Amino acid sequence: MTVTTGDGASVVLRDDPGCVTVDARAGGSAAVIGGCPAPRPRPPAVRIAPPTPPSPAPSPAPVPPGRPAPVPPPPPRPLVARGGDVTTPPAPAPDPAPTPASTPSSHIAPRAYHQSVSKSPESGVSLVTFTLVLTAPAVLSAALLRPRGGGGGRRG
Repeated sequence: MTVTTGDGASVVLRDDPGCVTVDARAGGSAAVIGGCPAPRPRPPAVRIAPPTPPSPAPSPAPVPPGRPAPVPPPPPRPLVARGGDVTTPPAPAPDPAPTPASTPSSHIAPRAYHQSVSKSPESGVSLVTFTLVLTAPAVLSAALLRPRGGGGGRRG
């Protein structure tokens, strides 16, 4: 679709399969905007590795002769103090008190997700992209065609 005004400005809209392009021209300025979906990546090629040859069977390792088990140390004897008293080891420190678990100050229920009623286009351009592609050239061409300030003329 092509729209041309009397002063030479034009907007061309091309709607190719799965792609939208807008070309806006006014005077010496031009704006081209395109919206095409990214191409789908090819699935990676599946390579089948050749089977590896079987490794040679390792020779059995010689078993080292058994070592005798070490003799356990004798049990510790209590130390006798000068006065004949037996000292006892200090009692283990009590476990620290558990820290209280923090309670949430308020419960915020998450909002339920509601799926969109409209179906998303499979190969076409989304409505948002289509709207932007249509309105952006119109806004740009209107800005280019607007008369510029500067006093309008000389008074003298």
